[in-house]
Amino acid sequence: MRFFFSTAVIIMAFAVLVGCAHKGGLPIAQAEELRTPAYDQQARNQNAAQANRQLYKGIYDIRTVSEVRIQDSGQISWQEKGVSLFAAMVQTDQKGAASEIGAITVSKGDHRYPIQVDQRHTAISAVSLSADQQYLAIHLKHSNGHRLVIVNMKTGGYYPLNDYLSRNGRGTVDTIHAYQWAPGGNQLALAYGDNTRSSVALYQTDQKMLLDIPTSVVYEDTLVVVWHKNGKEFDFVSAGEENVYVLHRYTRSKNQVRKVKEIGGQEVAILQAINPTYAK
Repeated sequence: MRFFFSTAVIIMAFAVLVGCAHKGGLPIAQAEELRTPAYDQQARNQNAAQANRQLYKGIYDIRTVSEVRIQDSGQISWQEKGVSLFAAMVQTDQKGAASEIGAITVSKGDHRYPIQVDQRHTAISAVSLSADQQYLAIHLKHSNGHRLVIVNMKTGGYYPLNDYLSRNGRGTVDTIHAYQWAPGGNQLALAYGDNTRSSVALYQTDQKMLLDIPTSVVYEDTLVVVWHKNGKEFDFVSAGEENVYVLHRYTRSKNQVRKVKEIGGQEVAILQAINPTYAK
């Protein structure tokens, strides 16, 4: 009798435990998910990032852009395809706590072109040549954003694109958010504006002509602009509230913009990495 009683107690206890697990416990699939090691999710994220990186390499015009080098002495240098840039950081206070870019010199062969800008700049973010090597773009950081200085490599003439756009009906252009030279020729795809708005456009450097792309959306910020290899389209990433990033595509033949998809911060970083001329 004692044996049957003990067996019954065990069976009842087991039934209670199973019932509790069913009523208050986690579903099997959810429990399994919680038991999945964190590194498995990390591996999936890495695989997805690698897949996106390979996809982007097949679509976009990815070129090697020389880095701007800064020495401990404050000397700044850049060199690519026979074109060189030199500048120096100049201290602006006695304690040496603040500094700005001094005179800039661009050289090609026997030609030396001094570049003087009338606004204080704290860094040279990027320097890049057009595909036909006729123009040089110098991206300068200042207190309100970035200025883009265009240098004609034949004549040595230069001008800040921000100022040119402001004088030609585009309002106050405090910053060039992002830009990239086209795969051929000397067209620029760029985003310009201030800290609250960003307009995306095509700039014909030879004609000094700006074509604003048609859109009903007011972009708050544009993080990156990148051309397709075929030179017929370029993509750009806009940023809005709550870190929502949207990938857009502009097609030149149709003069049309369409939303491609929303993307995450990891994809934004990949796009910025393959186009190192973005605003830093």
